[in-house]
Amino acid sequence: MATKKTTKAAETKAVETKAAAPAKKTTRKPAVKSTVTVQFAGREFKTADIVESVKAAYTGEAPLKTVDVYVKPEEGKAYYVVNGDVTGAVEL
Repeated sequence: MATKKTTKAAETKAVETKAAAPAKKTTRKPAVKSTVTVQFAGREFKTADIVESVKAAYTGEAPLKTVDVYVKPEEGKAYYVVNGDVTGAVEL
């Protein structure tokens, strides 16, 4: 039977290699800032402004969890559904 011989230098090198491995770093990509603007009949509407108008128009007691907005520029309104059951509209 053959026996495996290791030298002190080989053992030291193996230990140094393990210790020298850099720690993994997780980096996050910066969030992309975006703006959506609806243009219709010579007017412009920023979607962020429409959502803020909906939040301001909401008078319910329940806290806002979800806000769904449906923009109808031909009517000059944005219809909304808050928390899946409260509906309404705001002027654009």
